[in-house]
Amino acid sequence: MSILMHLSSEAICSKVNPMEIAVAVVLGNPRYEDCSQHGICRVDRLNEYEPCNCPHQLPAVIRLGDAGVESLVFQRNNMSQATFEKHFETSLFKIDTQFSFSKEFQRAINWPGDVILIEPGFYPLLKSIDKIEISFQ
Repeated sequence: MSILMHLSSEAICSKVNPMEIAVAVVLGNPRYEDCSQHGICRVDRLNEYEPCNCPHQLPAVIRLGDAGVESLVFQRNNMSQATFEKHFETSLFKIDTQFSFSKEFQRAINWPGDVILIEPGFYPLLKSIDKIEISFQ
């Protein structure tokens, strides 16, 4: 379970204040045209995303800090039963393939590093009545 963030020398000198950004997340594996399997297929800022025919596209809040992605938080009422069963039924969220955030996304949020990556692995899920959080720390 690891998250890699490759920082430029400029970014090493300045800390990133923790930030929360409303996003649209497509769950699934980007190696498959239909984003089937497990992981994160795409992340866009919520005010810039284009709805797709993906059955597992959800609004969320991403929390970013010095180490990159800290968490993704989803509202349960925005989630179909099929999405819950496929991605959130167990206590771990599975990522089959490394996910890297697009340069456009990173530019839009003024990210000081070179690239933000989420490595394949199993990440703990924190669940409450109304929210599900994937913890990447």
